Amino acid sequence: MFSRKNGRKKKQKKHRKAQPRGHSYKRDEHHVYPRSRKKDGDLGKFRQLLRSLRLRVIIKKHNAWHHLFFNLFSEEIIFLIKTAFKNGKTFAPDIISFLKQECRCNRTITEATKEDLAAWKEVFNGYNSWRKIKKEIQKEWMYPGIKAIILQHKVVSVIVVLKSISKKNRVIDNIYRCKDVKVIPLKNNQLLKII
Repeated sequence: MFSRKNGRKKKQKKHRKAQPRGHSYKRDEHHVYPRSRKKDGDLGKFRQLLRSLRLRVIIKKHNAWHHLFFNLFSEEIIFLIKTAFKNGKTFAPDIISFLKQECRCNRTITEATKEDLAAWKEVFNGYNSWRKIKKEIQKEWMYPGIKAIILQHKVVSVIVVLKSISKKNRVIDNIYRCKDVKVIPLKNNQLLKII
C-alpha cells in the first residue's frame, strides 16, 4: 500500500494473537531441521518435508538450545548424548565438553563454560539422567510423529507416524512434493517409511 501524501510505501502492522492469561513469555519459531543444514544439502531429497516442520518454543529456551547444539538435528543430539553416557560422562559439564569435541561446530574452547551450563539448565532443567534428557528432547524439540534417520550428518530416510501428527494433510502433501522418494506404508497405513 502506498500513502497518497508522500508516495512512500506504508508498513503494515502484524497482528499477533492474544496470549492466554498467565502466559507473558514470548515464543519463537524453531525449525526442527535447521535452514542452514538445508543449504549444506543435509536434508537430501526429504527437504520439501523437513524444511516445513516448525515448533513454537520460548525464546530464552530456544537461544539456549542453539547455544549448546548450534544447528544439529535432534536425532544427532540424542545420539551424541547417548554416546557420552556410554563413555561414562554423566554430568552436564562432561557431556557438554564431549559434545563440543564430537560435533562439527569447530569450537575452540572444549570445556563447559558458565554460559554452557546455564544453557543446559535452561533446556534440560538441570537433568543428569539419560532417560529424562532424551524424553525432554523428544517432547520439546522433535516434531511429533516425524523421525529422521541420519547417516554421516545427512538424512537418509524418514519415519512418519500419522496418528501422532496434528497437520496430516500438510505433511502428506509435503511428502509427495519430495522428488525421487519411495513411500512404504507399514502398520495399517499409520506408519510410513520414506526412503
